[in-house]
Amino acid sequence: TLFRSYRYDSKSQSWDWIEGNLAQISVGANGDVWGINGAGDIFRFVAASQSWKWIPGSLATISVGADGAAWGVNSENEIFEFDATKQIWKPIPGSLTQISVGSSENIWGINPNGSAYRLDSPSRSWIYVPGVTLTRIAAAFDGAVWGIDSANQVFEFNAQTQSWIQISGSLTQIVAAANAVVWGLDANSSVYEYR
Repeated sequence: TLFRSYRYDSKSQSWDWIEGNLAQISVGANGDVWGINGAGDIFRFVAASQSWKWIPGSLATISVGADGAAWGVNSENEIFEFDATKQIWKPIPGSLTQISVGSSENIWGINPNGSAYRLDSPSRSWIYVPGVTLTRIAAAFDGAVWGIDSANQVFEFNAQTQSWIQISGSLTQIVAAANAVVWGLDANSSVYEYR
């Protein structure tokens, strides 16, 4: 499968093709752009040269936070955090199928059973968050967390009550930059913004 990468130009209100063939892209508010191709190879976008730099390692999914924190999960559900100082991927205990990084202080994931976990930053351990079984999760830099279950039902995590609240709608994918900025795709690939 051939994947093409595009960047949205807000001035022209159009999409510009960026050289490279990636299966997944994650963008942080600080401008960091990471991607994975269909073979699991990892790339980081270099703005100065407008090109992708290969980063050693192999991942099935990647996520970068607003502060540039980059995490990934490989095909064996092993978790990795990118060490920017050493330029290496450090293994992190646990097993996840998906990870979402809002910031270095708001990291969430889903294990192979669909259970939601959040990283407790001080202890560097994963805390189980009960209430729903998810297929997708999205963490924002401000602490907001959203999820989708296998029936494409949408949920928002309420930090005050420590519970999941169902939101009307049906989505297959979701991303969250902040509580007020949440986007999703439905089963027909139609794009939605939460308001």
